[in-house]
Amino acid sequence: MWFKAWAPLLKRAQITKFRWHDLRHHFASRLVQKGVPLNTMRDLLGHSSVAMSLRYAHLAPDQRREAVAKLNEKPLLALTLRLQGNPGFHRDYLPH
Repeated sequence: MWFKAWAPLLKRAQITKFRWHDLRHHFASRLVQKGVPLNTMRDLLGHSSVAMSLRYAHLAPDQRREAVAKLNEKPLLALTLRLQGNPGFHRDYLPH
């Protein structure tokens, strides 16, 4: 029985009111805090819908800021193509 192995460990670590679900919750929380997309976390935990995984979205507020900041990023290729289409463009202006 698994509890026979775990009981002495929990007692030694002074952990009371242990629930297996707490480990699952901790795993999900850490994934989100480390930037793992919610859909990937959903897949790893076997949630049937993203709605269940959204409970953890509050743990990654920086991801929302980073997502919006991506709108300000300019792709280098698009910028290069735009420059090449400019009549005043000289290839020497590109970094080597």
